[in-house]
Amino acid sequence: MIRSFESSNKRITLTAEAEDGRPLPNIFEADAMTLIVGQNGSGKTTLLGELATHIASGDSSYVRSDHRLDAYHVVAFNPSKVGAIQHPRSSRITSLIGDVTTQIQFTDTALMDLLAKVFDVELAPQLRITAKARGPGMSGISLIRAALSDLEFSELSELSESQEIHELHRQLVDVLSELREVRDGAPGSQRWNNLALLEETARSLDDALNKRLRAYVRGRFGSAADLHLRALAAACADARYEDVMHDVLPYFGLSRRPTMTDGLEDLLMRKVWTLRHLSHALASPRLNKRAYSLSPDQLKELQHMSLDGIAAIEFKGLSTGMSVLLGQVSLIHGAVCAVPGQESTNLLLLIDEGDTHLHFEWQRRYVHFINEYVKHIRPRFNSIQVVLSTHSAILMSDFPRWNIRRLATTKHPDGKRSHGVDHSPASTFGASLESIVRVTGGAGTIGSFASEFIRNLLGKVRDGEPIPAELVDLVDDPMLRHYLATRTALHREPADADRHF
Repeated sequence: MIRSFESSNKRITLTAEAEDGRPLPNIFEADAMTLIVGQNGSGKTTLLGELATHIASGDSSYVRSDHRLDAYHVVAFNPSKVGAIQHPRSSRITSLIGDVTTQIQFTDTALMDLLAKVFDVELAPQLRITAKARGPGMSGISLIRAALSDLEFSELSELSESQEIHELHRQLVDVLSELREVRDGAPGSQRWNNLALLEETARSLDDALNKRLRAYVRGRFGSAADLHLRALAAACADARYEDVMHDVLPYFGLSRRPTMTDGLEDLLMRKVWTLRHLSHALASPRLNKRAYSLSPDQLKELQHMSLDGIAAIEFKGLSTGMSVLLGQVSLIHGAVCAVPGQESTNLLLLIDEGDTHLHFEWQRRYVHFINEYVKHIRPRFNSIQVVLSTHSAILMSDFPRWNIRRLATTKHPDGKRSHGVDHSPASTFGASLESIVRVTGGAGTIGSFASEFIRNLLGKVRDGEPIPAELVDLVDDPMLRHYLATRTALHREPADADRHF
């Protein structure tokens, strides 16, 4: 475990220890779990970044640890790109940025069951085909043509429609070859004296091939044509070997004569395998739907499969909060599963304000989930340590005071500010939220606008001014309301009774 580290010339202790150095009870599944709290600008995100930097540097002079620093792997999550600290580049640092558009990638059924149980939600997983063309403004058709052109294909099939496509493609290849020779100044290229005319011919053939290929594929697949074009583009883009076309194009009614023997690139083989596996798992030979509802058995079949950018697991009917939460868990779990040498690795999980976007009730369940998640991944690692940051009083109520580190900002007479650790007494575990906000959070327990409004009412009471009864009744704190009502009754004139109350 990381016992403590140095931040801005201050020593920050992460483990629960008494003043005499003896360890205090650990009530969490993690070997150590710490909550960093403090006002905006107090340095919480910077603190987590410095901890990651120390781990990446391997310099143990700043860190007190049970293990060598190269035995740790850091997974650091921040919910937003805005203000997120840049963690150092290191093979032992995985920096994650999440937002509401995050693609949900995990297929761990046990983890989904855990999410559904802890947050009391019903998750309906589906698989959506997401294969897209590369680059802005490039269609799937363009990619297919580029891939076929790179392969210098000589025939498609014996069908008359394919013969027309083949002839257009042959002409285009000839013209493009001639155009390349003209631009390079090759001998014998003078027969094309008008470069503009040559370029216009190439564009015309290109457009004709585009339209004919589009019509051919749409004629075969109808409304599902776009889906198949994207899948084919994903499988064939940048292809260099005949075998890829031999395996993939027949699936789309096209054919190739294998003439090259170099073998398949790993990337392309993976995409072809992914398409075939998805087709089998979904019992859909042509993948003719954009989205598939997944049964538990199908989800388990896809669990250990890399979807390779062709498809993604998502959930129907999610609120924004649940989408954000699932995206966060997906990112974190994907990074955790990718940590190399897990059984001998010490995992340090840093989550910066992961409760952002969550309703109070889900904030109340958040620490419970993190604790259960640690139990879920516990067998994979030598040790697991978690450091969270938050503004939420609800999260603070789940942490013993010795597991909380409070950062404070002090404003000096010259206007400058300094940051440090607040060691004053705290009230957290199982305490009322009002007590936590006031004592631990160092903030008022009533909104600033309401506080100012009530102070103005009290000022009018002291001055003997009449106050409409509705404004007194507006205050929902019973003690404040009683005080205002009593003091107003003492000051009001009898003739005003009916008008004011």
